[in-house]
Amino acid sequence: MKTPVWKKCLWILVGFFLGAFIWPYTLRVLEVRREISREIPEAGSIRIEQYRSSFENGFMGEQIFAVKNLDPKDFHKVLDAFPAGLDVGFPLAETMCVFNPHHRIIIEQGGFVTTIHVCFECDHYDMTFDGAKFGEIKGTPIIWMRSLRRFFADEGMPDSPELYHSAPVPQNK
Repeated sequence: MKTPVWKKCLWILVGFFLGAFIWPYTLRVLEVRREISREIPEAGSIRIEQYRSSFENGFMGEQIFAVKNLDPKDFHKVLDAFPAGLDVGFPLAETMCVFNPHHRIIIEQGGFVTTIHVCFECDHYDMTFDGAKFGEIKGTPIIWMRSLRRFFADEGMPDSPELYHSAPVPQNK
Protein backbone atom coordinates (compact mmCIF):
# COMPACT_ATOMS: atom_id res chain seq x y z
CA MET A 1 0.00 0.00 0.00
CA LYS A 2 1.27 3.43 -0.92
CA THR A 3 1.88 6.01 1.84
CA PRO A 4 -0.55 8.95 1.57
CA VAL A 5 0.94 12.32 0.62
CA TRP A 6 -0.27 13.93 3.85
CA LYS A 7 1.77 11.42 5.92
CA LYS A 8 4.90 12.16 3.89
CA CYS A 9 4.32 15.89 4.40
CA LEU A 10 3.79 15.35 8.11
CA TRP A 11 7.10 13.47 8.42
CA ILE A 12 8.89 16.21 6.48
CA LEU A 13 7.37 18.82 8.80
CA VAL A 14 8.37 16.84 11.92
CA GLY A 15 11.91 16.43 10.54
CA PHE A 16 12.15 20.16 9.80
CA PHE A 17 10.88 21.07 13.29
CA LEU A 18 13.34 18.71 14.98
CA GLY A 19 16.23 19.88 12.79
CA ALA A 20 15.57 23.60 13.12
CA PHE A 21 14.16 24.09 16.61
CA ILE A 22 15.18 21.18 18.85
CA TRP A 23 18.30 19.33 17.68
CA PRO A 24 20.80 22.25 17.52
CA TYR A 25 19.68 23.70 20.85
CA THR A 26 19.77 20.34 22.60
CA LEU A 27 23.29 19.71 21.25
CA ARG A 28 24.39 23.07 22.66
CA VAL A 29 22.94 22.19 26.08
CA LEU A 30 24.86 18.93 26.09
CA GLU A 31 28.09 20.51 24.80
CA VAL A 32 28.16 23.30 27.40
CA ARG A 33 27.22 20.91 30.20
CA ARG A 34 30.04 18.56 29.10
CA GLU A 35 32.56 21.42 29.20
CA ILE A 36 31.43 22.45 32.68
CA SER A 37 31.45 18.85 33.93
CA ARG A 38 35.06 18.45 32.74
CA GLU A 39 36.21 21.45 34.73
CA ILE A 40 34.42 21.00 38.04
CA PRO A 41 36.27 17.87 39.28
CA GLU A 42 39.62 19.59 38.68
CA ALA A 43 38.57 23.04 39.90
CA GLY A 44 40.72 24.67 42.53
CA SER A 45 38.02 27.22 43.28
CA ILE A 46 34.60 28.32 42.10
CA ARG A 47 33.42 31.84 42.82
CA ILE A 48 30.06 33.36 42.03
CA GLU A 49 29.40 37.08 41.76
CA GLN A 50 26.53 39.50 41.43
CA TYR A 51 27.63 42.75 39.78
CA ARG A 52 26.89 45.46 37.31
CA SER A 53 29.03 47.25 34.81
CA SER A 54 28.70 50.19 32.48
CA PHE A 55 30.65 52.02 29.84
CA GLU A 56 30.50 55.77 30.29
CA ASN A 57 32.75 58.61 29.17
CA GLY A 58 35.13 56.15 27.54
CA PHE A 59 35.74 54.15 30.73
CA MET A 60 34.48 50.75 31.82
CA GLY A 61 33.26 50.57 35.39
CA GLU A 62 32.14 47.70 37.52
CA GLN A 63 30.46 47.42 40.89
CA ILE A 64 30.37 44.05 42.66
CA PHE A 65 27.41 43.60 45.02
CA ALA A 66 28.09 40.08 46.28
CA VAL A 67 30.86 37.47 46.04
CA LYS A 68 30.80 33.93 47.32
CA ASN A 69 33.52 31.29 47.13
CA LEU A 70 31.86 27.90 47.01
CA ASP A 71 33.07 25.19 49.32
CA PRO A 72 34.49 22.24 47.30
CA LYS A 73 31.68 20.02 48.58
CA ASP A 74 29.23 22.44 46.88
CA PHE A 75 30.93 22.49 43.46
CA HIS A 76 28.32 20.02 42.18
CA LYS A 77 25.68 22.75 42.57
CA VAL A 78 27.15 24.53 39.55
CA LEU A 79 26.66 21.49 37.33
CA ASP A 80 23.18 20.99 38.83
CA ALA A 81 22.30 24.51 37.62
CA PHE A 82 22.98 23.34 34.04
CA PRO A 83 20.79 20.22 33.71
CA ALA A 84 21.00 18.04 30.61
CA GLY A 85 17.89 17.50 28.52
CA LEU A 86 15.96 18.51 25.44
CA ASP A 87 15.76 22.18 24.59
CA VAL A 88 13.91 24.17 21.99
CA GLY A 89 14.92 27.49 20.51
CA PHE A 90 14.06 29.94 17.79
CA PRO A 91 16.93 31.12 15.57
CA LEU A 92 15.79 34.74 15.21
CA ALA A 93 15.38 35.16 18.97
CA GLU A 94 19.13 34.68 19.50
CA THR A 95 20.02 38.23 18.43
CA MET A 96 17.23 40.23 20.06
CA CYS A 97 19.00 41.11 23.33
CA VAL A 98 21.16 43.87 24.70
CA PHE A 99 23.38 41.56 26.74
CA ASN A 100 24.06 43.14 30.13
CA PRO A 101 24.83 40.30 32.56
CA HIS A 102 24.71 40.75 36.33
CA HIS A 103 25.71 37.28 37.53
CA ARG A 104 28.78 35.18 36.81
CA ILE A 105 30.36 31.89 37.75
CA ILE A 106 34.17 31.83 37.76
CA ILE A 107 35.81 28.41 37.72
CA GLU A 108 39.58 28.39 38.33
CA GLN A 109 41.37 25.20 37.40
CA GLY A 110 45.14 24.77 37.28
CA GLY A 111 45.86 28.32 36.16
CA PHE A 112 42.97 28.41 33.70
CA VAL A 113 39.81 30.44 34.27
CA THR A 114 36.35 29.76 32.86
CA THR A 115 33.76 32.49 33.31
CA ILE A 116 30.05 32.05 32.65
CA HIS A 117 28.17 35.36 32.43
CA VAL A 118 24.40 35.18 32.91
CA CYS A 119 21.85 37.87 32.06
CA PHE A 120 18.45 37.19 33.63
CA GLU A 121 16.93 40.32 32.09
CA CYS A 122 17.15 38.93 28.56
CA ASP A 123 17.83 35.26 29.43
CA HIS A 124 21.15 35.01 27.59
CA TYR A 125 24.59 33.78 28.64
CA ASP A 126 28.15 33.57 27.36
CA MET A 127 31.28 31.69 28.37
CA THR A 128 34.95 32.52 28.23
CA PHE A 129 37.89 30.17 28.69
CA ASP A 130 40.97 32.15 29.73
CA GLY A 131 39.46 35.23 28.13
CA ALA A 132 38.68 33.50 24.80
CA LYS A 133 34.98 33.30 23.98
CA PHE A 134 33.35 29.88 23.71
CA GLY A 135 31.03 30.69 20.84
CA GLU A 136 28.95 33.82 21.18
CA ILE A 137 26.21 35.19 23.38
CA LYS A 138 23.43 32.62 23.34
CA GLY A 139 19.90 32.41 24.60
CA THR A 140 19.75 30.60 27.91
CA PRO A 141 18.22 27.18 27.30
CA ILE A 142 14.71 26.92 28.66
CA ILE A 143 15.70 23.99 30.88
CA TRP A 144 18.39 26.16 32.55
CA MET A 145 16.39 29.32 33.25
CA ARG A 146 14.74 28.20 36.46
CA SER A 147 17.71 26.19 37.77
CA LEU A 148 20.18 29.06 37.23
CA ARG A 149 17.89 31.55 38.97
CA ARG A 150 17.39 29.13 41.84
CA PHE A 151 21.16 28.46 42.09
CA PHE A 152 22.02 32.15 42.44
CA ALA A 153 19.06 32.84 44.76
CA ASP A 154 20.02 29.90 47.00
CA GLU A 155 23.52 31.37 47.24
CA GLY A 156 22.09 34.76 48.31
CA MET A 157 22.27 36.49 44.91
CA PRO A 158 18.73 36.70 43.51
CA ASP A 159 17.96 38.56 40.33
CA SER A 160 17.45 42.17 41.48
CA PRO A 161 16.82 44.58 38.58
CA GLU A 162 16.26 47.52 40.98
CA LEU A 163 19.81 47.00 42.30
CA TYR A 164 21.42 47.20 38.85
CA HIS A 165 19.68 50.35 37.72
CA SER A 166 20.04 52.52 40.82
CA ALA A 167 23.17 54.57 41.58
CA PRO A 168 25.86 55.25 38.98
CA VAL A 169 28.66 52.74 38.60
CA PRO A 170 32.14 53.87 39.73
CA GLN A 171 34.47 54.29 36.76
CA ASN A 172 37.86 52.55 36.46
CA LYS A 173 40.19 55.24 35.12
